[in-house]
Amino acid sequence: MLKIRYEDRDLELDIPAKNIIFDVRPLDVPAVTDWSATLLDALANPIGTPKLEEMVRPGQRVVLIVDDNTRPTPVHRIAPVVLDELNRAGIPDSDIQAVIASGTHRAMTDAEKIAKYGQPLMDRIPFLTHGYKDPEKLVDYGTTERGTRILVNKDVVAADFRIAIGNIIPHHPTGWSAGAKAVLPGVGGQETVAQMHFLGSRYPALGRVDTPMRHEMEDFAEKINLNFILNVILSREEELVGAVSGDFIKAHRAGIEISKKVYGLPIPELADMVISSTSPVDFDLFQGDKGITSAQPATKQGG
Repeated sequence: MLKIRYEDRDLELDIPAKNIIFDVRPLDVPAVTDWSATLLDALANPIGTPKLEEMVRPGQRVVLIVDDNTRPTPVHRIAPVVLDELNRAGIPDSDIQAVIASGTHRAMTDAEKIAKYGQPLMDRIPFLTHGYKDPEKLVDYGTTERGTRILVNKDVVAADFRIAIGNIIPHHPTGWSAGAKAVLPGVGGQETVAQMHFLGSRYPALGRVDTPMRHEMEDFAEKINLNFILNVILSREEELVGAVSGDFIKAHRAGIEISKKVYGLPIPELADMVISSTSPVDFDLFQGDKGITSAQPATKQGG
């Protein structure tokens, strides 16, 4: 009997044991015992940058770039730690705001925002919706090295300091999530995101680090000056396994190595049929391709 996670329940599949080649799921890596201590340790030991407190100064306007409710990143637990660190560095909450890096996803409802970010956090700083189709909310920032037009959220580039919060997991077609992905596609305009996704469709790269899309995202992040990231790695139960902070390339690569300990699973042999679940990233059918792209490398040709 196989159990496949579907939304908030398990589906039971009665398949003879002799027909099952593998049952693969994220490894049960022990979670940390103290969320705040782990996040603070990551902030105290950034990779590729000075400490956050040494990079910001009073009077600056800071923007947090956070993902939407199609991702399980526990922003409600991460962002308060970042805010407190910024406060200690002389940046009050009144000089900080968050932009929801939803890419071309639909806007979140008020109820969804509260469920994702928590009312206490939303009482501290405003959470701005990303208007990816609204010219009034976008700025033209030139082009990437590939020639992609950079249309970007104007509130992000208007800030003096940009911090991206994310969760590192294998991702098609970028290879891995988080890092510079927070800004592209997260806060890119519709035309920019479409060009990036077209690039990704040509180069499948699940679990790879050096990918065309990753280069495009990191070029974009460099152009708009993404100053700092705080990325977490979660267990299969969505508990904290580790965290990294600092440069959006160097810290992200270190985080991938931690994430591989949870998600880097070998496939013993290709199967005739693969049943795949996208849980917990199963908010809507928009996410359905994740199940297909993760199953494809484990399936025989014609399977």
